[in-house]
Amino acid sequence: MIAHELAHDRYSAGPIKKPKTLRERLYYRQHENFIDKKAAESLMPVHAVRSFLEKHPESTLYDLAEFFNVSEHLAHVRIKALLNEGLL
Repeated sequence: MIAHELAHDRYSAGPIKKPKTLRERLYYRQHENFIDKKAAESLMPVHAVRSFLEKHPESTLYDLAEFFNVSEHLAHVRIKALLNEGLL
């Protein structure tokens, strides 16, 4: 997804080599999760997510993803982050 790649461009210091060790794999996964979170933030602003959920209280994750034209994974990342931050 282009938002994910743009987040890499903005938040990555340079190319990330293929992880070989467990430590590198853990760092890589942590970095990818951060990039997913930033991509989701850019495509799904908190006020828009709240508005959608207020108007469609019985909606599913699939409905939310379809409304914002994002993957279900990205919608899940965004909802999880908003819940963890106490914004929903």
